[in-house]
Amino acid sequence: MKPKLTTIAEEIKQKQPFKSRHQEASIAILRTSALIFNQTDAALKQSDLTVQQYNVLRILKGAAGPMPLMDIGDRLVQPTPGISRMIARLEREGLAARQPNPADGRGVLVTITAKGRERLACSSSIVEALDTAQTATLNDEELSILLGYLDRIRLSIRQAQQE
Repeated sequence: MKPKLTTIAEEIKQKQPFKSRHQEASIAILRTSALIFNQTDAALKQSDLTVQQYNVLRILKGAAGPMPLMDIGDRLVQPTPGISRMIARLEREGLAARQPNPADGRGVLVTITAKGRERLACSSSIVEALDTAQTATLNDEELSILLGYLDRIRLSIRQAQQE
């Protein structure tokens, strides 16, 4: 049976009204993000990757060369404090390689390996299909509007963090 469209209040069985439309929107964004994350994470399990590991491999593949560890952390979609441990795991699995940063004696540079590129290529088709399926009910114009709204929300958050 096909699920029916529900409001966020119905979905989380909210009995009382939200304090504001702002709260309702924030909770809807968080719930949607969690659903997308969980579905993507489950799909990536067949490639033996987590969403975060997949994200790191994409960042490394897109880099012009070896990347400083902290730059990778700054570019993650979902920042994690355990970036060093994650890179160490990717290295143990042969998906990434670390080397000392000659410009910074304490720093580390990271690259994707051939095995990492292969694993990323296999998992990218899975994620791309999910991306399409997860947003299939929206047309191009609606996607553009949604992206604009999300850009504005992130800008507002960054501005508040700077104050």
